[in-house]
Amino acid sequence: MRVVTVLRLIVIIFYSLSLLGCSNKSADEVLTPTVNIGNGAFIPNLTSGSITYVPRATGNLLPNVYQTVNNRALGEPVHMARQGERIYIALQDQNRLEVVNARTFRSEVSITGLNTPVFILPISDTKLYVAETNANLGAGLAGTIAVVNLSSNTVNTTRIAAGGPSPRKLVRIGSNVYVQYATTPTSPNLTVVNTNTDAGTPLNLALPRAVDAIADAQGFLWVALRGDLPGGSTLRDAGTVVRVNVTTVAIERTLPLVQEQTSPNPPLQTYIQPVSLATNTDGSMLFFTGLTDGTNLPWMYSYNLAASSLYPTRRANPTSPSNALMFDASTGTPLLYSVRSALQNPTSATGFLVRYNASTLATVDSFGVQIQPVQVFF
Repeated sequence: MRVVTVLRLIVIIFYSLSLLGCSNKSADEVLTPTVNIGNGAFIPNLTSGSITYVPRATGNLLPNVYQTVNNRALGEPVHMARQGERIYIALQDQNRLEVVNARTFRSEVSITGLNTPVFILPISDTKLYVAETNANLGAGLAGTIAVVNLSSNTVNTTRIAAGGPSPRKLVRIGSNVYVQYATTPTSPNLTVVNTNTDAGTPLNLALPRAVDAIADAQGFLWVALRGDLPGGSTLRDAGTVVRVNVTTVAIERTLPLVQEQTSPNPPLQTYIQPVSLATNTDGSMLFFTGLTDGTNLPWMYSYNLAASSLYPTRRANPTSPSNALMFDASTGTPLLYSVRSALQNPTSATGFLVRYNASTLATVDSFGVQIQPVQVFF
């Protein structure tokens, strides 16, 4: 009997040790679904107040990853960015940033004190820039850039002047950040911010009706410009995409967005209004969606920046203009991600994500997301 008792005691001890060995996971790992940002894309949906997660490999969507993980509503996510092991989400209706763990998507902290944040740009491990429209403070106010201290999760009281109303995008090239904002067609509408001093300087460069801006691998700034739109909704004047040399602060290349037609004779020209921009990894290709003259029908276009032709190649006919484009070279076949609102009732009907082969712009697959998707974020 004494031997049996000793054996039972040994079994109990080993069983207890095995349980301890299996329980070394943190509470977050046990209680929270794991989301690996390296293997998928996040789609913030502005109107529905949700974030859709799309794994690269399977395409199986998690429609509301924030609420699934945190069991509460989010707000109006307008932009996302990552710095280190944290993801920052701009909530324009709540004037704050929601901060989540990049591995689990579990909420960690909220950074308050912002004024209608619309765009986030990580600068370093200890600093973010946040573009603010200040719409919550009143109509017609100039935009600002808030500096967020990531060591204390606080917003500096001193703001950087964006240069004008409605800052649209922050683009970093080297140690400078270029702020593109809305203004009158003939006025300068580009500000440069030195990230070492947080000082902003307006640049004497007019970019009329700018709608999007990106940097390429060579350090040039590309800006999409809508054409003049007289006569209501008829798109009569072609838009352009310009390449800005940020060293000389000059436009040194202009791509007229005109689609030549092969018939009739003489050939017609279709004017294009650009909506959103993307480049591939080495900066040799430019992608954009645009609305065609007279019909308002959206098309997907590509430009070979090394080619001599001034005309874009029309590749695909999506059902609505893209709110955002993103190039992804992490898979065997490079893909172009495009998120779109519904063509009819864009702020009340379900939007969708389309993935294209970046070489041919042939559609690979598409998924319904939620209402008014505004970004593709990896």
